Amino acid sequence: RKEGRMVGSVVMDKVLIVTQVGLVSLVLAFIVAVLDPLVLFRWHPTLMVTAYVLFVSEGIIVSRFFKTNRSLWIRVHYWIQGAALVCAMLGVLALVYNKILHDLPHFHTWHAWFGLATLIGTVTQAVLGLRMLKAPRLSIGALQPLIVLREYHRQLGIATYFLSF
Repeated sequence: RKEGRMVGSVVMDKVLIVTQVGLVSLVLAFIVAVLDPLVLFRWHPTLMVTAYVLFVSEGIIVSRFFKTNRSLWIRVHYWIQGAALVCAMLGVLALVYNKILHDLPHFHTWHAWFGLATLIGTVTQAVLGLRMLKAPRLSIGALQPLIVLREYHRQLGIATYFLSF
């Protein structure tokens, strides 16, 4: 494989399929949310689908397969993943505010706990990514900082991505 060329692999095909299914789901979820925009709960699935299925999938594709210009793909990955984080946070805020309005309990289902774990993973991913981007030379003990952080970022990203589904 040549660096910078898009690779037609099984993984790429699966990620592209997930992305396309996500786009269709996003459109359908958005239509449901727009039908009655005052219902806050409907914004939760719309924003979460937008965050994880659309933006995170696209961010993975960019970081994995489009590396012809290092500074460009890092910036694109940064902004796409930033949009994912914003959508995820807004989705959680819509849900929390809706629960407060209706005096409902928080974190009483497995879905809620997995969602919390996914959000923590997402925020941790953002912190690791920013750390690699803004201060790549800072030492972490005797370890090679950028290599170690890149591997943590990659492994936690995979886990968080699959946890989001």
